[in-house]
Amino acid sequence: MRVNGGTNDGQLIQWVLLSRLEGEMASLEREYRYFKDHQDELVEKYGGKFIVIVDDEVVAAYENELEAYTEMKRKYGLGHFLLQECLPQDQLLQYHSRVAFS
Repeated sequence: MRVNGGTNDGQLIQWVLLSRLEGEMASLEREYRYFKDHQDELVEKYGGKFIVIVDDEVVAAYENELEAYTEMKRKYGLGHFLLQECLPQDQLLQYHSRVAFS
């Protein structure tokens, strides 16, 4: 079957999935930017805990990373929340990825 002037179903599905992934990545990037912009006040309030950020808001804080991940995955689904250990900048581990945000 052909759609969109020659695009087949497989290409259309890939386009839809990539569009969704780009949206989720943009959302996670926004949530991480919220964490960085408010890091000092978040550390003061939640220092050492694992916080969950959704729509620029801390929705939960956990002592245990696995518990946080499991509960938030069930509640929001993967790609719809940021799970971040709440530490001062000088204590955060830096991870470098080859993923590029456009």
